[in-house]
Amino acid sequence: MPSPCRYLLESATAALLKSQGFRVHILPKTQTKNSLPLCVVAFGENGGIRTIRIKKALTKPRGQGDVEARYAHEIQIFRKRLARVPADPDQHYELWIYAEKTGFFCCEVLPDTLREIPAPVWERDGVLSLAHGCPLITSGAP
Repeated sequence: MPSPCRYLLESATAALLKSQGFRVHILPKTQTKNSLPLCVVAFGENGGIRTIRIKKALTKPRGQGDVEARYAHEIQIFRKRLARVPADPDQHYELWIYAEKTGFFCCEVLPDTLREIPAPVWERDGVLSLAHGCPLITSGAP
């Protein structure tokens, strides 16, 4: 597993998903053609798989069109993967965009659109949980 200091957001996401009962693996970036970029892959007890790409941004996206324009490459990779397998309701590709001042904006990549999903937030006890509000996430003490 990659160093937690190098992949702070990915490590925090992995901790969140582990606390929800997922088996988690951080897939490192490779130079292999058509490979997934740096992702967090979570395997659920019921067989569901969540592949999460985390991107940093200066500002929170202004909506689906903004996300489609800024992150076209990542969305294209996920949509190619979705096209390769038959419609599997347990396979989810997610894009989590983190802006330091506003927190996360998260969406699931679907074959023809994006669907906004709840974003993780940093709580006072240092544990991530799912909520719709997105306060600042810091690497220091709360």
